[in-house]
This record gives sequence, structure tokens and C-alpha cells, in this order.
Amino acid sequence: MDRSRKTEKKKIRDKKYSRRDFLVSSGTLVAGGILRPYASTDLFAKTLDRIPAKNSYPLSKGYLAYNSELCSGCQSCMIACSLVHEGLVNLSLSRIQVTRTLFHDYPNDMQAFACQQCPEPMCVIECPEGACYINTDKGNVRMIDADKCIGCGTCLKACPYTLHRIVWDTREDKALKCDLCAEASFFDKEGGPFGSQACVETCPQGALRLVSKPPD
Repeated sequence: MDRSRKTEKKKIRDKKYSRRDFLVSSGTLVAGGILRPYASTDLFAKTLDRIPAKNSYPLSKGYLAYNSELCSGCQSCMIACSLVHEGLVNLSLSRIQVTRTLFHDYPNDMQAFACQQCPEPMCVIECPEGACYINTDKGNVRMIDADKCIGCGTCLKACPYTLHRIVWDTREDKALKCDLCAEASFFDKEGGPFGSQACVETCPQGALRLVSKPPD
């Protein structure tokens, strides 16, 4: 990270974003927004030959559940996510990605993609540097340690989902992933599976919620 970027990030480090901030930003940005189509609805391409024995990893205490029947595609969740994690509105840096396809009818035309906190986390298993790890202090959330990430892209290849749930930060050439706001530096609330999630709080339609078991 260059000196100017460090200085800029330091200046906004004390800024905390509330639900009101999310809604104001959403109204500004989404007024003329266009949703991106996605090429595939094959959401769970399993890699069974690489998955170890079940229950060998502690289960996450929280999971994001998404209801496409309620989603309007407003992208409020993406705006909120980038705000609380990065301190700025940048949809490319949102750890949840909402897309729309013209090839399917309601309610399958809308999809949201975020880390599913896999019981057998291939990103954790395959990461050569231990940057992908399970944070036992924060409800066993599968997370990425930016300081350890070397930008090799192994986690993207290991993710068993299509589209993969890892987001790439082109500024730093490192991986990002939903952590249920456990380490959202700019959030004005406590995050993680026992706290609040910016995307859940911001969604005006209630299409996102936190559940204690993996969603169907």
C-alpha cells in the first residue's frame, strides 16, 4: 500500500457508518443504477474429490440467507458493505454481489452472492499462507487476513461455488470475503454472527437475514 493511500485510509479510520448513511448513499448512487447480468446459474459446483471428512471444522455460528422473491436489486446491501469495510462506496469492493439475468423469470432473475461460511471451507483448506482462516473468537466465521494474503488467487480457484464468493481487490491484488461484518472497521455497530450486519440492516425489502444454520 503506497503512502498516500495509507494517509487517506488513516483520515477516515474514525468514521463510522450508520444505517442512515447507507440509505443516503443508496439514494444517490442507485437512482440510475443498472444491474449486471450473470452468465451462469450453476450455483454449487462441488469439488467432492478435494473435500475432507465432514465435521472436521467448527461450524460458523451465523449465515446470510437471501430471498430473491423480496429482492428489488437496489444494491443497497453492496453500498453498505463497501462503506463499512472500506470506508467508501465502491460496488466492486462489496463482499456481497447482487446480479440480475434476463434469461430467467421472477424470482430466479435476481441473485445475491456472498460467502456461505462453508462447513468444509475449501478456501481455508487450500490457502498456502493461512490467510484464509476460521476465527474462533468471532463465532467461527471464515475470514481472510489481509496481512497474510499474497494475492495468489488460490482461494478463488478453491471456492466450490459458481460464481465464486471471493471478491478481488484490484487496488491491493488481494482477496476479500464476507465476514458477517466481524471486522468491519467503519461500522458503527458490533458485527459478527452475534451482532449486526450492514447488508441485513440496510436492505429495504428484508431480502437478507442472519440465520444460525446454513440456508437451504
